[in-house]
Amino acid sequence: MKLSASCFVQGIIPAVTRTNPRSKEELFNNIDKFSKKWSVVKKYSPEIKLLPEKHIETIVDAIEISKNSGLITNSLNFSKKNKQGVKYRELLIKELIEASKDNPAAVDLVNTIFRNTDRKTSKYVLAFMTTGLLTTAKLSEHMKELTKVIPDVVQRSLKRKWRLPIEKRDDFMMWLVLTLNKRTKPDKIVPMFKELSTFCDSRKENLVIRVNKFLRSDASKEKMADNYKTLPSVLDLYGKNSKKFDIVDFVTKNTNLY
Repeated sequence: MKLSASCFVQGIIPAVTRTNPRSKEELFNNIDKFSKKWSVVKKYSPEIKLLPEKHIETIVDAIEISKNSGLITNSLNFSKKNKQGVKYRELLIKELIEASKDNPAAVDLVNTIFRNTDRKTSKYVLAFMTTGLLTTAKLSEHMKELTKVIPDVVQRSLKRKWRLPIEKRDDFMMWLVLTLNKRTKPDKIVPMFKELSTFCDSRKENLVIRVNKFLRSDASKEKMADNYKTLPSVLDLYGKNSKKFDIVDFVTKNTNLY
């Protein structure tokens, strides 16, 4: 996969634009309002109100975002039922409640995505994560690390120039699929965006990053730091042949191999 070195900052209206959290009273009022509209909210209302306030707010936002509006695909219709006859909205609420108790990093990730992506992208994320992903505690560390770089992920997907909206959204979802994977090493998620891709952006060569290879690497932070020091001079030697250069191999393995 090639990462684009040029990103054009375009306006994105986040799904959640508040700068100050709502009071507990405001949150409870919202839950009560939703309870009158959806029986599933009424069903889980007592349980939701016992959660930490910041997670109550995220669940309220999720319920709001899950509402049907405009043209939607079946995959985004939370009023539809799955094969077991359970509405996706109920699964969403149930899994967010469970995640708040057993995998809070998932709720924090969802909240960060709400505040950095548009409403439709946030809705796609909810549909993607309401498949048991929210409650997968084994990916807790992955979610913590991914939360740190969501603005970077947005920059490399939703804010890319010369891409159709659906392509940008697909790019964003692709990053979630790649990082929220049990084969990915959590400690490689932040370096992927803050170090490796940033280094490639600083170079004139059209470098190719094999993302999965990097994310699954066992290389230590110290080894990679040492390899970055000699990387510029090695690239200079490659010159026009830099496209054949495996930058991930170099960064994650012994520089003496080159």
